[in-house]
Amino acid sequence: MLKEINLHPSSDMLLKYSMGNTTEAESLIISCHIAYCAECKEELKKYETIGGYYLSNHKELSVSKDLWKNILVKVDGLDQEQYQANLYFSFY
Repeated sequence: MLKEINLHPSSDMLLKYSMGNTTEAESLIISCHIAYCAECKEELKKYETIGGYYLSNHKELSVSKDLWKNILVKVDGLDQEQYQANLYFSFY
């Protein structure tokens, strides 16, 4: 039988988890923790409810018709090394 849980993820970590912004290892640890901790599970539900509300009630943004073309022009203007560096730092 499990004893009382004395160590909990921070609120910031639970918020990151609810947004899918944790590493695989962090996600595994938190998912195991919330399986046994009603307190953290309840806090996580609140974050997910708030996130769901914002996702379902967002306003669409308008962008210029030339946005994609302008992006491609900027990408085409980079040499291969710059492109790879920008790609890496843009997504990680």
